[in-house]
Amino acid sequence: GPIGGDGYVRNVALPIAGSFGNGGFAFGERCVTAAFDALEISSLTLGRTRLPLCPTGRALIWKNPGGSVQGGARLPTLNLTGRLGRSPLLLTGEGVRFNLADKSFSGSNVTIRLGQSGYVNALDLDRLTGRITDAGMAGTFAGGEAAVANVPLLISDASGEWRVVDGDLFIDDTSLTVSDQADPPRFWPLIS
Repeated sequence: GPIGGDGYVRNVALPIAGSFGNGGFAFGERCVTAAFDALEISSLTLGRTRLPLCPTGRALIWKNPGGSVQGGARLPTLNLTGRLGRSPLLLTGEGVRFNLADKSFSGSNVTIRLGQSGYVNALDLDRLTGRITDAGMAGTFAGGEAAVANVPLLISDASGEWRVVDGDLFIDDTSLTVSDQADPPRFWPLIS
């Protein structure tokens, strides 16, 4: 069915058990495997995907009597393949977490590969954190390494803050090293 303003998801499967009582509820008290056959949001298209979801607290979603709705999920491993526009996309990560109360997320060993074979843009992050806000998303990153397809430069030791507003990515307060990958190198590594 439709999701968001311009997206859809097809054949979602989320086996979940729950309970109601005494003014509260709990759904997803154990790890489950969520799956879908296709997902499209804006220019992002994902094919058949299976995601292991585990609760970070009492359940994936719960409410204590008189309390507010809470929840959170942990994905021990993340492996998404699809397309961003016309470019192939691979996104992987470990220990990915999402908290419903403050709309925060985090992950480690995050890798992104975007592009056709021979023209792949690469981004590796030791740590990524963020929060969904009314204005977009914002967070921090550390242990970053990046390479742009067919550009003989390597960005390493990158850390800083990031934000997405109206579809535009901004990176602030960043430290990084830029090295020349040409042989022989044309310049010494630049550190900022």
